[in-house]
Amino acid sequence: MVELLKKTYNKSKADLILELEKADYVSTTADCWTSRRRSFLGRTVHWMGQDLDRRSACLGVRRIFGSHTYNKLTSVEEEFLREYIKIMKPLTQALDVFQNEENMSVRCVLPVLSLLKEKIIEFKEDRNIIHCAAFVTSLLNGIEKRFRSFHENNSFRLASISDPHFKFSWVTEEQKTEDIKLLKQEVNRRISNLANESIEGDDATTAHLSGTSSSPRKRSRFLDGLQRKASIELNEVDRYINDGCGVLEDLNRYPTIKQIFIEYNSALPSSTACERLFSTAGWIFVPKRTNLSDAKFDRLVFLKQNGKSSRNWKTSPSKTN
Repeated sequence: MVELLKKTYNKSKADLILELEKADYVSTTADCWTSRRRSFLGRTVHWMGQDLDRRSACLGVRRIFGSHTYNKLTSVEEEFLREYIKIMKPLTQALDVFQNEENMSVRCVLPVLSLLKEKIIEFKEDRNIIHCAAFVTSLLNGIEKRFRSFHENNSFRLASISDPHFKFSWVTEEQKTEDIKLLKQEVNRRISNLANESIEGDDATTAHLSGTSSSPRKRSRFLDGLQRKASIELNEVDRYINDGCGVLEDLNRYPTIKQIFIEYNSALPSSTACERLFSTAGWIFVPKRTNLSDAKFDRLVFLKQNGKSSRNWKTSPSKTN
């Protein structure tokens, strides 16, 4: 039985490595978990395929020694007044969105934060808020201070505007102009790289076949590349903007923007996936199995969580619910 477990584990691990080698971008989550007086560090990996479906897998569960603590927020110990509950409701809804592993990625961060800020501003202007007026002001200032850098981060902005569901619906008209410019610059950069790679490849082939230099032809190809680049940028970005909001499948009509979406949305904004990993670990690390070696425990969690090699959310939404 031990040899079978080890053999199955090694095969599943090899399959996962092959899957990860195909991914252009991956993200990982990590968290600690304690049970039966033993502590473990769990790690998960997540990536998006060319079909835009998220895939997830367990990287492993490693034993850690010493204690780790969880500091509870003092706010949960306070009395929840009616106004406080009303004010906190949008915040809890935003947190639920961020912790939704199946549909959540970096693209949702800025739109959700923008909507949350709008709702908090409504509370500030609401004359029915009496006891928690100061709290509303502090909450609004805290959100602005904590997440201002997120709004100034081009990676976050590209992640959101490259999603057909959001595009520019969550930004001001002034910021929309800047974001359109940002998207065009990113598309332009990628098309330039592809054009340069194509020119270099063609020149190398020509030089190899003829044994001579091809400077005039190289200049011609360079100018052709500039014209083609400008045409593609204009067509793809303008069509994307004018098409209005849609669904993820619409990205198949915009290949360059699709690659932007995949690059900037492969990461998860929270470690919730790793916390779910420990739910699986809890099924295995039961009182009757406390003598499991660390290596065997790691392999059992790996196999239980990953199935064949990894999880495709569309065909297998959750293994821990």
